[in-house]
Amino acid sequence: MGLDGLILRKKDKMNLEETKKLMSSILDKLGYYYGMSEKNKRGRKFYTCGVSEYQGSEKGFVMYLYGEQDPFDEGQFDFIECDLGKVLHIEDISGSEDMILKILYEYFKVHPNDYFFDELDWYYTKKEIDRIYNSDDWEDWPYKNPN
Repeated sequence: MGLDGLILRKKDKMNLEETKKLMSSILDKLGYYYGMSEKNKRGRKFYTCGVSEYQGSEKGFVMYLYGEQDPFDEGQFDFIECDLGKVLHIEDISGSEDMILKILYEYFKVHPNDYFFDELDWYYTKKEIDRIYNSDDWEDWPYKNPN
């Protein structure tokens, strides 16, 4: 299993249906093939979304969309900013780095104050994502310190 990533947003701005609608529109715009299903765990509704570059492609990943903070995450991201919660969890970035960068670039156009955080304890703002997206060095972007 490879590196995971999270999109973090202020808890009071989290909205599951808004996130679902936005991610669907981004995936449609980029022409990615995806399927989304509603789930419920411990009374918390969320969505699971399998994404691939095109139908039948093995290149892809799974992401989870959330609308409220998990109590287990309370204070976990305070070193970035207080009161952040996960709105999106991308499982195993490996092999889909370019796809994810394109998604983040589109996402940050709508939510420029959110963060992308990866398991290397690095976090990216809109500024870093824009810089990486507009560079010629996309290939290993999540494995390099953004600063």
